[in-house]
Amino acid sequence: MNKNLIAIAIAAAMAAPGIASADVKLIGNVQLELVSTSGDASTGEGITLDDSFEGGKAGSGNKSGIGAKGSHDLGNGMTGLFKVYLNFSPDNGSGGLGKARDMFVGLKGGFGTVLAGRIATPYKTSTVGWDTFNATFLQARGNNGRSKLHNGYADEVIAYANKFGSAKFVGAIALDESVDASNSINGEHTITFSVNMPVADNLELALAYLDASAANDGTAIKAGLKWKSGDLTISGQYETLGADITDPNVAGDQTSLYLNGNMKMGGGASIQLGFGQLSDDGDGGTTISLGYKNKMSKSVMAYAGVIAINDGVLGQGNSTTQFGGGVRVGF
Repeated sequence: MNKNLIAIAIAAAMAAPGIASADVKLIGNVQLELVSTSGDASTGEGITLDDSFEGGKAGSGNKSGIGAKGSHDLGNGMTGLFKVYLNFSPDNGSGGLGKARDMFVGLKGGFGTVLAGRIATPYKTSTVGWDTFNATFLQARGNNGRSKLHNGYADEVIAYANKFGSAKFVGAIALDESVDASNSINGEHTITFSVNMPVADNLELALAYLDASAANDGTAIKAGLKWKSGDLTISGQYETLGADITDPNVAGDQTSLYLNGNMKMGGGASIQLGFGQLSDDGDGGTTISLGYKNKMSKSVMAYAGVIAINDGVLGQGNSTTQFGGGVRVGF
């Protein structure tokens, strides 16, 4: 892909009719990690400089990206929205340069928010932020702690979000535009939604559902709880995943459990202990992580830690251990 794609996309978005007078902001993150790996990771043992680690692969499930977002006041309580956000790899400038993340337009008003385009699924967004080390080598996602659906984006989407009392609802349909042998659109659409709501003092419930069964990919259901008290946050989530929904090579249904505790230490510092377990018809694996991070400013974060991943995503009888640190700069 042309390396000028990012600049072209952003310039085009800003130059679109009506956007020139809108509130437009350049956004992005740049992250790099220095990590020592031992064990059976597919990237091999030794020291690497990369952006994140997921499922035995360096650079997967990463944070670095660049784009633009904007809004335009339409009057009568209506706002027009857009976002263009693209992935890149800061360690070598390759491997995913220009791959799309969010790309959508939308309208926001008293009726809620409607988006159309490519978006992160409600299944993902309902709890993805509960792991404060998400999109780093310490993340649970794809490393036996949380399913790869937490790295999920959907194309051809129409989505709706709104608050009903204290409950936040997000629903989406991803249109299947593939054509069958009779030259007709299949229409095997994917449906997903999530609900986040308080259920007691300092206790939040998250529920999410994804149905891709029409495309023979199965269903996924997730339930989670997050509890806060002062500087301590404890959260947990449980997933049941239909066969093939995250990996076509997996024969049976999966379950995934992830628990973590995060303690703020003052001055922008915090520590997090996480545990995850993936089960696939009796097989599977675990992950245990301990990380420290320091938000040195609103835009800069440094972190370090260790993670042990056993079996599961790395294959039967395999395991890996990683320790290291990284820096993330956002704008």
